[in-house]
Amino acid sequence: MKRACAVVCASLTLLLGGAAGAQPLAPCELPEDPPLVAELRRDLGVFAGDAFEGRAPGNLSGVDFLVRELTALGVEPAGTDGYLQPFTVSYGEALTPTSRVRLTRGGEVRELSPGPELLLGPGGAPGRAERGLVYVGHGLSSERAGWDEWRGANVRSRVVLILGGVPTVPDPLRQEALAQVSVRDRVATAARRGAAAVLVVEPDAGALPDRYAVGASSGIPVVRITRSQGAWLLGVTEASLAGQSAPALPSRVPGVSVRLDVQTQRRTRETVNVLGLVRGAAPTRDAGLAPVETSGALVVGAHHDHLGHGGGSSRAAGYDTIHNGADDNGSGSMAVLALARRVQRARLPRDLVVAWFGGEELGLLGSEHFVAHRPPAAAELRAMVNLDMVGRLRDCRLYVEGRDSSPTINPAVDRANTTGFDTRPWDVVRHGPWGRSDHHSFQDAGVPVAFLFTGLHPDYHRPEDDPDRIVYPGLAAVVTFAERLLRELAR
Repeated sequence: MKRACAVVCASLTLLLGGAAGAQPLAPCELPEDPPLVAELRRDLGVFAGDAFEGRAPGNLSGVDFLVRELTALGVEPAGTDGYLQPFTVSYGEALTPTSRVRLTRGGEVRELSPGPELLLGPGGAPGRAERGLVYVGHGLSSERAGWDEWRGANVRSRVVLILGGVPTVPDPLRQEALAQVSVRDRVATAARRGAAAVLVVEPDAGALPDRYAVGASSGIPVVRITRSQGAWLLGVTEASLAGQSAPALPSRVPGVSVRLDVQTQRRTRETVNVLGLVRGAAPTRDAGLAPVETSGALVVGAHHDHLGHGGGSSRAAGYDTIHNGADDNGSGSMAVLALARRVQRARLPRDLVVAWFGGEELGLLGSEHFVAHRPPAAAELRAMVNLDMVGRLRDCRLYVEGRDSSPTINPAVDRANTTGFDTRPWDVVRHGPWGRSDHHSFQDAGVPVAFLFTGLHPDYHRPEDDPDRIVYPGLAAVVTFAERLLRELAR
């Protein structure tokens, strides 16, 4: 699910802290479906497993899995290239080839150019600077952890050196609080304090992992350098930078200066939507009744992409940790796959397009491309059902948005809700604002929508969003509800 950072923070604070006077909902009776639970557990274990490396744009491992499953099912291809609808996304910022960073220590000079030893850092903006160096350890500031490495630091008009990652501390609550402070947050602190530029030292040894930099600019140049270059600048061993366990006092690094000439450019990658078509069953005529009207297909969709190894939308502190996105949005993706299997066995009275959109985390790009370049199977649409983050059912609370997008949606939701879900929309007053998902692309084009969502949680956009944290009986119940809803909308 795509949200701005400020929105996420506000939503999570309210959600996790609880609203005054809020009462828990009574649990409902979930239908038991052990085969479906086992199917979802198996599929999600693959789709949101480490082998797929977080399904960042350009990583087609999850796409290949979906294509294999659709082929095995015998679902018709509905893309422009078999099951695929390719498109190009603008995927963050990168250094231009002419960018340079010169490091001077004593009488020795090292010149870095973009590549394995120099990459753009989070929030990095174009600019030039030539200044002395101030070291601020990991650059962490957390009131919750009782930790502040900026106390007494004078970084104005200086280049700031920050260690990536977080130190290891014995208190798990303190460790978790430190892990919540992203590198982007630390860069923002440096910019607020008037720093001229920031060097971020990679926490792991070896070449820099080529991860993307997205999100709002800090307004100052920010680059990433290797741990070996950081150790050389500080005059310490590499190992000493890997095992920091206490805050480092901010200090100027004597005899060291940094010159940066940083220019940035947008970079692009190819990604795809995955589209299949389950043909509707032939219309039937009941005694004395006209045939069922079947014009206009239904779409059931989810976004298949996630954050890869982190990047600008991650809420984690490090760069190179796989974000598997089991709930966001492995849960929705595997729910759609389960629905494809069910509808393939028992057809609807109208066509169903099953869709997995790419580029949602970059701004609903795949669904926007689908709506603007509709394949023939979706030339006329009756309604769209979107599933995004449906794997953490709590107290039978299934948010259903879009109920007012058409007179047909609300009664269809009520008829489909034989489980007794609380399907009221998201309460902005109680939980804070939340962002957009792929149904908005359809709603903006006048297509009725229903969006299914089980709510935010602390693992959102963090490496901890793994398959073992999914509530599988709840996910199975959402799939059953979604199938009923599709059948109601197909009437």
